[in-house]
Amino acid sequence: MKFGPFSVQNLNEILSSPKIKPFVERLQPTAVVATVKGVFDDLSKEFKSAAAEHRIPDFTELTEKIVERLQKIEKTNPRLEINATGIFFRNEQEAENQTFSPNVIEKMIWNVGFQSSTVYEINSSSSSSSEKNNSSTIDQDDSIEESLADSPSSFETIGDSIDFHYFQYQSTTLNSEIEQATSLLGRLTGAKDAIFFANPYLAKWAALQTFCHHKQLVIARRDLYEIENGWRQEDLLNRWNIRFKEVGAINKTTVDDYAQACSHKTGLFYFAVGQHSQLLPLFAQSELLKLKEKTKEFQIPLFCELEFASIADLNQFFIDGVPILTDYINKGYDLILCRTSQLIGGPNCGVLLGEKCFLDKVRSLHFPQFCAPHSTDMAGLNQLFSFYLDEKVFQNIPILQKIAVSADNLKNRASRIVPQLKASSLIKDIQILPGNSFLFPQAIRGRMPTFLISIEPSKTTPELFAKSLEKSYPSLNVRWNQTHIMIDLKTVPPQFDSTIVDLLSQ
Repeated sequence: MKFGPFSVQNLNEILSSPKIKPFVERLQPTAVVATVKGVFDDLSKEFKSAAAEHRIPDFTELTEKIVERLQKIEKTNPRLEINATGIFFRNEQEAENQTFSPNVIEKMIWNVGFQSSTVYEINSSSSSSSEKNNSSTIDQDDSIEESLADSPSSFETIGDSIDFHYFQYQSTTLNSEIEQATSLLGRLTGAKDAIFFANPYLAKWAALQTFCHHKQLVIARRDLYEIENGWRQEDLLNRWNIRFKEVGAINKTTVDDYAQACSHKTGLFYFAVGQHSQLLPLFAQSELLKLKEKTKEFQIPLFCELEFASIADLNQFFIDGVPILTDYINKGYDLILCRTSQLIGGPNCGVLLGEKCFLDKVRSLHFPQFCAPHSTDMAGLNQLFSFYLDEKVFQNIPILQKIAVSADNLKNRASRIVPQLKASSLIKDIQILPGNSFLFPQAIRGRMPTFLISIEPSKTTPELFAKSLEKSYPSLNVRWNQTHIMIDLKTVPPQFDSTIVDLLSQ
């Protein structure tokens, strides 16, 4: 196998090798992939910094390096986790990589000399002491520090110090991966152009800095909601020094509210579709065209942030429906921000897509290295998009396989499990009840019909019982209330049904 930038082919070859495959089965697959990525990154740095020519490691040597690192990880995190909550995107999974946190994004920006209020004239040494104190309170993250090791700590202008264009500071392989992903996404959704970022917060930051530098963001009051982990939209805008003007009421906002707030100081119209907001009826296409007509002298882009949208039409599987990316592109938004993990099935990058003229303005800012996606993520996205173009998409993407499982299928699986558990001394009562699975916790959309195995513990409280299952091996995560724990097989692969029986019988 040739050593070089990541690709789906060599990643699959490594993961399926006899020495690595047992780790994939024992550990979280994402942890294994991240470890492989880390080994590749380290080798790349060695080759770049080496004074003399290095010998390229063969496949055996490469796998040995990966095994050595995986063994260290296994000592600190030896448990396989079974998600029986029926929730596909749980908060703790989203927070697994802290580089997605607004706090850490701000830290990254500061460490390379960016001041959010002064994007074009930048010098980190001139920042005020109070601003430095704010940045120093942010939690440290070793992976961030490593990614910033080669980044400049102080410079006057972005363009003068770093010659970046469309992330062309890495290998040509990454650029070809990005071009391929842009083309595939266009075929799937009709998007005219796209820019990929390392994560969604960087994509959002890039768009806001491009269009709201010395200008104002117009945002509806209903869109100033809590994003996640205690962060609210207004907190993020304030931390990034984005001036904004609130329009409309919490329960109603019209296009006239946006139009009346428009002036030569307006940089961007902001719209949001969050996990907890209503589906699609933001504005009809005719209303957005009306807004564009009223404000055409200012040429202000309409920016829509989609916290979740699927590439394919999955509404047949949901009770209340989920947004489809193509619908929002066709409605007339100029820029759309998405999380690629929630498209559904890919790594958690950020992507800005829409009109090329506006995306070229974003590119003109020349962002530093940490903004770019990793070549591994782009390879994964290209594989994902290729799967969506295939008629057998539901056979190729594991999360879609789970979503497509019918409630009757889940009831049959539960009916086979329950009789095996009735004799357990840990269980006072057990029954099968209809219920809902969720894409997100406590979200008002993305609900799917399911059947729950409801268990009343005999010797302890549901909370303590649930916590003991989390500490077991493998770790079993369940839902619980004051009287029962609930096992939802919607998020459990069938091969783990017997494992659940063993855990609850012990």
